[in-house]
Amino acid sequence: MNIELLESVELETLMNGTVQMEKGDSHNCIGLAYKVRRREHTVKFLVLPSRREIPGLNPKTKWKFPGGRKEGIEHLDETLKRECKQELARSPGAFDIHAKTLPLVVFPERDEQEEGLVHWKVSFLINQIDGDLRVAPKSEPAREDDGPESGSEAQTILGVPEWVEAEALFQGFRKQGFATRFHFMSAIFALRQFVHEAGIGVAKRYGPILAPFEDFAHELIELMDIYPRSTERFSESFERHRHLLGILPRGPH
Repeated sequence: MNIELLESVELETLMNGTVQMEKGDSHNCIGLAYKVRRREHTVKFLVLPSRREIPGLNPKTKWKFPGGRKEGIEHLDETLKRECKQELARSPGAFDIHAKTLPLVVFPERDEQEEGLVHWKVSFLINQIDGDLRVAPKSEPAREDDGPESGSEAQTILGVPEWVEAEALFQGFRKQGFATRFHFMSAIFALRQFVHEAGIGVAKRYGPILAPFEDFAHELIELMDIYPRSTERFSESFERHRHLLGILPRGPH
């Protein structure tokens, strides 16, 4: 990832929710914990199997990264820590994460509730986890942004956190399509960084997997730099490259 590009739009201060944002915008962040094994030439990410329990429906389990919506006057790093404790920790009081300060990806979506506002999605790399991961599934009330089917009786079931190899994760995200597109996009950017930093063995293994996504990645970098608030341009980019991400055409809203 181009650090000079991130600094050029001062995304460091995004941690305080002050860059390219307006009063009323909402914020959601996710964290990508990873293991790079140079000897084995592998990269693994920590993911959560997740499904919504909705009366009358039988939803599929999907992989996602831990994270959630910013609450009140939280900084995004505080949001990420709180959400990771809630979703990953066996004992939240004895659990912490250490994430990189600079965001990995910043992505704007049109706010469905109010015209002109933006729902910001931000991802961070998690360098270290202190504490034990959950060893049993847990449930929590479904959130409004979980999807149109969410209601007062809906619940989200979070499975046991698991380490998934990057190529298998990409295949899973392609099958999941639109629902986890931001998670997929964040994994692409993370793996690009590891390919450049982790040595020739990792590059040989994952370079061919990333090659089809290069035009898409460069396009998103340009959008984050020049049009960071243009939800229309980001949506158009996803439409052009939806075949890569397993996204089917969407019907009218």
